[in-house]
Amino acid sequence: GAFTQTADKAGMFAYVYRVLKPGGWITSYDWMGNGKPYSADTLHWFALEGLTYALASMTSHRRLLEAAGFGDVDVVGDDGWYRQEAENEVALLTGRLKDQAIELLGPAQFQHFVDDWRAMQVVLNNGEMQPAYFRGMKPKDA
Repeated sequence: GAFTQTADKAGMFAYVYRVLKPGGWITSYDWMGNGKPYSADTLHWFALEGLTYALASMTSHRRLLEAAGFGDVDVVGDDGWYRQEAENEVALLTGRLKDQAIELLGPAQFQHFVDDWRAMQVVLNNGEMQPAYFRGMKPKDA
C-alpha cells in the first residue's frame, strides 16, 4: 500500500527501474483509483484513514510502468477479493468480536475502526477504489 501514498508514480517507477538488476521484477498489490476526481465519499474515507492518497488508475499504472522501461507489464484487478474481505471485517467487528474489540480498543477507537471500514466499503463498492496487482520486469539486456 505504500505506492498509493506516492504522487510521483513516474519518478517512483523510474527509480525502481534504475536500482533493479536486469531481469528483476517490480510487483505489488496496491490501491488504485478509477481515474476520476475523488467524490465526497472517497474524501471522507481519506479523512478517516488520516493518510494522503494518490490513487492512479490501472491504465495509468500500465502506461507509467511501460514508460519507465518495464516489459511484461501486467495490471490486474483483484476481482472483488478485498471488497469481500472488508465486508467480513465489518461483520466480525460488529458481530462476534465486538465486545473484545471494544475492550482492547476502547469505545471511541472501536467506533472509528467500524466507521473507517464502512467508509472503505462505500468506495470499494462504487468502484472509486480498485485494489489491483501490478508487475513489470526490467529487461535482461537493460
